[in-house]
Amino acid sequence: LAKHYGVGTLCSDATRTTLPNTFLCRKLDLVKVKGKEEAVWVYELIDEVSGPADLHPLSRYLQLYHDALEAFHRRDFVKAIHLANSYLAQ
Repeated sequence: LAKHYGVGTLCSDATRTTLPNTFLCRKLDLVKVKGKEEAVWVYELIDEVSGPADLHPLSRYLQLYHDALEAFHRRDFVKAIHLANSYLAQ
C-alpha cells in the first residue's frame, strides 16, 4: 500500500494516535481494510522531530493539506481547491 501512495511508511489512525507527539504524519486516504467493515484513515509517517510536532514549521503546511483533504471528503470542492492551491503555493 505504501508503494501505491509513493511513500516510505504508512500507519493506520489507530497506530498514529499511540505515537508520541514528536511524529509528523500526513493523512492520505480512507482505505477499506480486509477484515474490517468500515474504512480506516491511513497516514504517511514523515519524520520524528525534536519537540512537539505541532510546533514544527512543517505542521502549518500539513494542516493546510489536511484541511483541503477534509473539505474534499465533505464534498466542499470549492474550498478544497482553494486550500489545495494555498498548500501548493507554500
